Formats: sequence, C-alpha cells, structure tokens
Amino acid sequence: MAARITLDGDTVREARFAWGSMGPTVVRCPEAETILQGRPLTLPHLREAADAVRHALSPISDLRASAEYRRQVAGNLLLRLAGQE
Repeated sequence: MAARITLDGDTVREARFAWGSMGPTVVRCPEAETILQGRPLTLPHLREAADAVRHALSPISDLRASAEYRRQVAGNLLLRLAGQE
C-alpha cells in the first residue's frame, strides 16, 4: 500500500491510497479516502476506512494468497497509519 495524507493540524485535508498485489493493476479505494477527509486521523476513523476497503476491493486469489486474505491485509495496512495493527 502507498499512502499520501495531507493534514491541516490534526484534520485530514486529503487522503490517497493505492494497493498493489490485488490483481493485474494497482487499485484505489475512493470510499476510504472520503471517510477520512475532514476528520481527525484517529484509530476509530481509520478502522471505518479499513472496513470500507475490505468491502470495496475485489482482489484475486492465486498461489500466493487468497482473495479474502488480501482483502483483510489491505484494510489492516490502513491501521498502521495510527501505529495499530
């Protein structure tokens, strides 16, 4: 996952996230980005965004990982932004 977050004090002014290894191309989740914008970057808000990621992304299953595992990890990576896993 790549993340770019612009803060105005403690408030998220802009958030952009991209995940690789989900399929043939890199994917974004605008729903998660929107959830964080205009709100403080807190663990509860990141959990809400992580849930949105898990519901919005449709990763592939292959020899390396199942789609469900990739979906779970994609959401968990957002939680690292708060120092939580």
